[in-house]
Amino acid sequence: MTPVEVLLHRASYNAEKLFKQRRNFNSVLWLTEHADGRREMRETWCDNAPADASDAKILAHLADEMRGEFAASGVARFAVAYLANRVTTSRPVEQTVLMQSASFKRSVVIIEAHGRDEHWRAEREMIELQPQRPAMGAMSAPESAADSIYARLLDGEYAERRIHRCLLCSESD
Repeated sequence: MTPVEVLLHRASYNAEKLFKQRRNFNSVLWLTEHADGRREMRETWCDNAPADASDAKILAHLADEMRGEFAASGVARFAVAYLANRVTTSRPVEQTVLMQSASFKRSVVIIEAHGRDEHWRAEREMIELQPQRPAMGAMSAPESAADSIYARLLDGEYAERRIHRCLLCSESD
């Protein structure tokens, strides 16, 4: 396994550990690894966002914040775990009156790991095996996460441009 894949599995383990302690997953978990091999774990919460802020805007702001921190502290690779809703739509081959499309919404923890040129994503479903005893399902097979908003956090050139723009803009990001 590559160091990024190892970090993906470590983030999955730590997410489950936090979930078992709290019986919920209400933060964003970050695992970082520096070039010298030193690892750090931190959590971020979004508890003071304006009521009219969209999820996309909040996540973009969080990504910008972390990009700056990662550039300043020399992060070589990182993993992130966050709660999301997965919507699956089932469509029958031939729709009839009795067989219509159905959508199912379920809570999952998305786990991503990113290096400069390597990006992975997996998920773990939130399940309830017994009443009042939620659990996390097994981690899904990793897939590419190159399309993630977090995939470019380690892109030095992009980070420098973004930090430069933030310092020049008049409004607070």
